Amino acid sequence: MACVVVAMLSGCGKFFFKETGTGTGGGGTGGGTGTVNYAYVANFGSNTLAGFQISTTGALTAVTGSPFSVPAAPTTVTVSRANTYVYVGTAIGIYGYAIGTGGVLTALNSGAALVQTLSGVQWLETSPDGQWLFSLNQDGVTISEYSIVASTGLLALAQSYTYPGISGVSLPKMFRIAPNGASAFATLGTGGEVAYAFNTTTGLLTQTGILPVPNQSSDAAITIDSNSAYLYLARTGTSQGLSVFAIGANAALTQVGITYATGSQPASVAIDPTNAYVYVANFMDGTISGYGAATPTALTTLPGTPYAAGTGVGALGFDTTGKWLLASAQSGSPDLTLYGFDATSLGRISSVSSAASGTTPIAIALTH
Repeated sequence: MACVVVAMLSGCGKFFFKETGTGTGGGGTGGGTGTVNYAYVANFGSNTLAGFQISTTGALTAVTGSPFSVPAAPTTVTVSRANTYVYVGTAIGIYGYAIGTGGVLTALNSGAALVQTLSGVQWLETSPDGQWLFSLNQDGVTISEYSIVASTGLLALAQSYTYPGISGVSLPKMFRIAPNGASAFATLGTGGEVAYAFNTTTGLLTQTGILPVPNQSSDAAITIDSNSAYLYLARTGTSQGLSVFAIGANAALTQVGITYATGSQPASVAIDPTNAYVYVANFMDGTISGYGAATPTALTTLPGTPYAAGTGVGALGFDTTGKWLLASAQSGSPDLTLYGFDATSLGRISSVSSAASGTTPIAIALTH
């Protein structure tokens, strides 16, 4: 898709919503981040990638040299599992950056694209073992899989997949791999969810099923709990809300409980590393809805929800400690907000700090 629509921009009639990189692992290797946490925000409107260090008190400090230039408008961003590289997807290819001391980025491949594509990149996701990078492409037809050269960050095409059998028009949104590496899911808007069994050793995806979307609805965003037991799905349209699905053998999805009310046009879902709380970014409302998830079959509404966020909030992610929830907003006010947990009201969040990142922050990735 050559034309990209972000929120109120006119053109192709599609929205981009991102929630990339809710890391739960430890420090990096080589030139990576160690035990320091970093957030990288892709700015679609200014062709930049902004980097921030997250302090133990929740302060956001721009890393040296930020924002970093991207040769084309970024649509998605992810951090390698070893915290050594950042990969940025665009309409014309994938670009890579090495993470150095202090979170500073250095362009790979002399700044040229690691991968050139006519399909456009909608979403990037690395496998839990760090071997593979998946690109859910904007063409509404394909997923590309690349092997990652650990020593250089370079990519080599390993597999290409199509997802046949989708009724209606597919609007690719995101691609998620379960933390245990056994299953993966492609979110395709009005095309619903495509489920895959995943063999992380060979990198092979095997399509196992399709979860259709209700009439006049669209699947917008998903996240998977750290136990790889439940998938949380936000939908827009007539079936708008948050639903929970148990993940069974061969990536089978079975809804549990009811569909829970969200704000207008939910765009992103994030679950904390302990699986106790789930949060949904409501794009049109500029708010974040919160739910207690200790019992996935019966979510509870958190105190004070919904919580104020930036205008056009469209991306959520937890830092590796699980202490901070970050949100980027496509129309700013502010661009990036860091939330902390209320000490006396479990699950309730409040703004601790914020930062300007650039024009139209569309995606966020955090170190693992």
